[in-house]
Amino acid sequence: MVAIDGAAAVALVRIRRRPARQPAKAGWRPCLGALIAPLGWLGFITWVGARLGHWDGYFAVQRLWRSRFDWGVTTVRQLGRVFLHPTSVPFAWMVVALVLCAAIALGAVTVTHGQPLPLVVYSVGLLVIAVGDSAFFGARARFLVPAFPLLLPLAIGLARVRSGSVRVLLLGSTTALSALYGAYLVFAAGHAP
Repeated sequence: MVAIDGAAAVALVRIRRRPARQPAKAGWRPCLGALIAPLGWLGFITWVGARLGHWDGYFAVQRLWRSRFDWGVTTVRQLGRVFLHPTSVPFAWMVVALVLCAAIALGAVTVTHGQPLPLVVYSVGLLVIAVGDSAFFGARARFLVPAFPLLLPLAIGLARVRSGSVRVLLLGSTTALSALYGAYLVFAAGHAP
């Protein structure tokens, strides 16, 4: 769904920036891209509906998970609980809260870093979905998995590091932390995030 917004944003910018002497029919490619963009999402919605036997099957599954868009009210409440009462929440929630806060900060960097418009719209759209959803707090990370453009500023910063040992230390430590968190989720957590 977020790809649709990115395609539409690019189409609008390209049409507006078209020189006045260029014929109007030259703007058909961005418009075609904006029209084609939702087909994958609509196909998936149709497939889930066909598998479940009713047209709104995808949305029925989302309701089972108590997933709806509440403009971030639940997120603010849960973040407050994580940071104000850290002993009353599972460790996995702490990690999710930190990842969500880091993603929001990376979103701000993405917007100001001069990335291409489709990546900015895509990244910000995924952040809005992750922050605005009311589902189980630990499941927020699933919304951020496809948000790889948020990591591009970090990748650019890592590429600027000249010392090979510093790169190995940074990448090795993040890999080790990720592995430890994965082991915690598999062996120690009472429920998956």
